[in-house]
Amino acid sequence: MWSLKNAETLFNTQLIKESGGNYNPIVLDQYPMLCFAYKGVLKNEIGVAFTYRNTQGATTSVTENIMSNFNKGDKWSYKCTDLLSSLQSKYFGNQFKLHQVHLYKDDSDEDFYVDAVNIGKTPTTNDENAVVHKRRPPPFESSGRSFNNLLISKDTSVNSHIIYTIRATPNDCAFGFPMMEVGFLQLNDSGEDTREFVQGGANVTVTRLHRATPPLNGTFDVIAYGGRAENLPVDISVEDMKYALEGIPGMGTVKVTSLGNCRQPKWRIKWLTNPGDQPLLEVDSSSVIGPGAHVEAREKTKGGLLIRSLTGDFFSVFKTEPQVEVWINGIPSWCSGDCTFEWSEEKTPFVTGISPSQGSDGLGTLLTVTGTGFNSENASIMVGKTRCHVEQVTSTTQVCRLGSAPAGTYPVWVTFPSLGYSRYTDDDVLYFTYQLIVSSFSPMSGSLAGGTMLTLGGFGFGPNAVVMVGSDECMMMHARGTELKCKTPPGTAGSVAVTVTMGNMTQTANSSFTYDADLTPQISGLSPLETTVIGHRVLTIEGSNLGGPDNDSFVLVGGKKCLTLMWTATNITCRLPVLPPGLHKVDVQVGNNGYPQTSVNTTIEYILEVHSVSPLFGSLLGGTRLTISGSGFSTNISDNKVSVGEAECEVMDASENELQCVVESEEETHIVTNQGVHHTFGEGFAWDPASLTVFVGDTVVWRWKAPLFQSNVGYRVFSVATPSSTEPDGAFSSGDTKTAEGHFRYRFGSPGVIYYSSGFIDNNNRMLQGVVKVLPREDKNSRVSVQVGGVEARHVTAGLNRVSRATPQCVATSHCNHPNQTSHGVTFSLAACSTPTVHSISPNQGSYHHVINIQGQRFSNVSCANEVSDVLMRLLLKYFGQNMKIAGT
Repeated sequence: MWSLKNAETLFNTQLIKESGGNYNPIVLDQYPMLCFAYKGVLKNEIGVAFTYRNTQGATTSVTENIMSNFNKGDKWSYKCTDLLSSLQSKYFGNQFKLHQVHLYKDDSDEDFYVDAVNIGKTPTTNDENAVVHKRRPPPFESSGRSFNNLLISKDTSVNSHIIYTIRATPNDCAFGFPMMEVGFLQLNDSGEDTREFVQGGANVTVTRLHRATPPLNGTFDVIAYGGRAENLPVDISVEDMKYALEGIPGMGTVKVTSLGNCRQPKWRIKWLTNPGDQPLLEVDSSSVIGPGAHVEAREKTKGGLLIRSLTGDFFSVFKTEPQVEVWINGIPSWCSGDCTFEWSEEKTPFVTGISPSQGSDGLGTLLTVTGTGFNSENASIMVGKTRCHVEQVTSTTQVCRLGSAPAGTYPVWVTFPSLGYSRYTDDDVLYFTYQLIVSSFSPMSGSLAGGTMLTLGGFGFGPNAVVMVGSDECMMMHARGTELKCKTPPGTAGSVAVTVTMGNMTQTANSSFTYDADLTPQISGLSPLETTVIGHRVLTIEGSNLGGPDNDSFVLVGGKKCLTLMWTATNITCRLPVLPPGLHKVDVQVGNNGYPQTSVNTTIEYILEVHSVSPLFGSLLGGTRLTISGSGFSTNISDNKVSVGEAECEVMDASENELQCVVESEEETHIVTNQGVHHTFGEGFAWDPASLTVFVGDTVVWRWKAPLFQSNVGYRVFSVATPSSTEPDGAFSSGDTKTAEGHFRYRFGSPGVIYYSSGFIDNNNRMLQGVVKVLPREDKNSRVSVQVGGVEARHVTAGLNRVSRATPQCVATSHCNHPNQTSHGVTFSLAACSTPTVHSISPNQGSYHHVINIQGQRFSNVSCANEVSDVLMRLLLKYFGQNMKIAGT
């Protein structure tokens, strides 16, 4: 509520109206009464300026002071004065018109206040002393609602009655105003949005056309860079909006400006540290409440690159001739001279022929290229992808020596360094053929079972060469231009031809290969037939004609070498290698005679199998003891490794057919430091990272160290209720004392968005704000993986009775529904339904043999399945504190 202070002018026709123009004089014959409220110290006179027509008929302007007695003091009083009567007692005439009204301070020069000024036909009160000496309170004062302004317009289109339209704008989005009423008339009828008032012959109807709209309510989410700022209230402050957005990873530092009001909030976001164009923010407004509520994000200004000086590429100009351009990291360079290039028929060399058209580097073939437009420089001559080295040059010929290449037909390409590529007559490229030559092979004989390493010499060989010994292919072991090595296939006693094929070329050797029974070893026995995957057992092979120790003699099991311990003509022993589970073939190479013939099974089975796991469910936070049944485990605990998905399971006990392990927690520890870079203050004045996403059970460690040469700087860490708050909300705190260097850790036990602050770290009110988004751990079904000696076990879940398995006796009864067996093999589920929850412990201190009561959920009804260790108790006491008392459910 406002009053006029020292209002020496109450009315003046020279003042400008709000609508424009001056005020008209007041006709005192119609409106003679001046009434107003006042307090303070007023001089006992009212100054007026007026005009009137005197008895001679002339209009005269007069300034006069009218005497009036005013009360003195700080209490409100009321005064009504008949201006016309006061003036007519001294001035005779008519048509009195008021131009100015003035009040004055008395000689004390103390202040006075004026309110409720009224110039009208009759006094607003007949008894000044009967008026309550206080101003009428504004409407709705007790409810805290008020109007910012009132716009009143008169409808002049209807002459039969008077219509006014009143448009009221509430302050601070107030709503729920009652209907307007006419105070000096009687209420005759009323409805929800209408009132009718009557008095004598007067009738007034008030109709409410529109109600004040309530402000928007609820929350919204902002999505950007794959992250989300959640549950932002529609009336969020600028500071809270800033820190909430900066809590999105990748957002960087932003400036937030409020442009709207409570009915239409609007914010402008400006990126301060992320350069370039930024993605358009997405808004989830599904939780915003209000009639016709709509929330959107618009791009005001695109980000970009500021170029402070123009580089050379800005000065490139259009040319009609082809230009040579150089680009560096996508930026074109500037040509400072003539960069024009021209293709010329006169500068193009032509190739007209080659001689000979076939040959071989092994035969020392020289290739002669003839043509026109050649110059005296050595050309680059390529036969296919092989270089032909130039030895002689004339103006029409180039003579070169062939390089090594596989047999086949290839195009001949001729390029001159200063001229470029050559053309050919009628654009028909010329071709040269490399010949295939087989000059020798050894040995000339080998085992009937094959395996003899055959070495062939010649020219034109390549990686695609195929060697046939008789009608069967010789398995290629090595290939280069002049030599092939392959292992012979099995065959029958006798001589067969040896042929080499390269593409569509075939060449047969001059000699033949002989399969000889006298050179063929024999295997009559092999043991053991089963072993574990970690190997190291001794394999024994019995037979005849096995030769002796030789660098070319070896035993392979599953393709890996079996370390030889002893080798005689009738007996071989070797140490088995580490191999994955399954059947593996045993191969014996006896010198270069080849493979032996065998009359027995020459495979050995490596066994490592997982059959089942118990229990099938466990806590999301780990700690479940698993019993894994199978075959082929190591009795050495350190040889066995068990994992459940990405979580390790620490092996506690091991036998050949059973492992027991404890699932480790997937909880992680995250580090936050104060070494982030503030866009104004630099390093040491921002958390790094300022936004962190963790899971329930994870721990966050804050570390801080004040920047060098910064005095009176100290840090704390505590949770706050809103993104910009610096007042602790009690969830966690490092304490009340600020330190220049220190650390604090906190384990998050429930999901949610937790804002935190350092508080003011110095006298400049600088602060560090951050957010931790705690996600719930979701149920997860994971494959149980067992490795022995680094080898993965197979899952065999049905139809196998290799060993008998005892049912574990101390397993908690599952609170979960058993899953169906899947094709992924043996699995274990981390599930909320099997995660115990501790609500309280009582008492929280005591001595040896003291009984402790632990209350919570999902404990086992099998006593031995519940285990409480001293380490667990210390953790519980640390988590719940000395005075924690929460009833279990």
